[in-house]
Amino acid sequence: MTHPSVMRPTFIEDLKMRKTNYFEIIGVLSLSFILTSALAISGSIPAMIEEFSAYSRATVELSLSVTSFAMILMVILSPIIAKHIPEKVIISVGLLIYSTMGILPVFIQSFPVIFASRIIFGLGTGLVNAKAITMVGERFTGDLQ
Repeated sequence: MTHPSVMRPTFIEDLKMRKTNYFEIIGVLSLSFILTSALAISGSIPAMIEEFSAYSRATVELSLSVTSFAMILMVILSPIIAKHIPEKVIISVGLLIYSTMGILPVFIQSFPVIFASRIIFGLGTGLVNAKAITMVGERFTGDLQ
């Protein structure tokens, strides 16, 4: 407990004292931000059901859930991958997979391609997810964490 006459530094003052790289903070937070976008297509499921009427409703809806299953798989495999591949490579590959598979359905509107891209999208998201979580603990301490 601090003495009442001792003022704690503000968040900004604390950053200045630590000489923390603002770009590093923004980068780590940005990694965490993109992880929330995996369910962004949920609003388009009714239109997808209508467009891909040859497939059952459950199969089309599974295209949303399959991303989460792939993410879980990558989070489980992440410690093994991290032993053999550097962090920057993991994040770069994860973001490349994430962006490529996220945009692919815009150009190829085939349900099997969309379904496969959602699985691979989840793998890329899982790679980034596991590293984003550990990066906060490794790089930041105290109030900044």
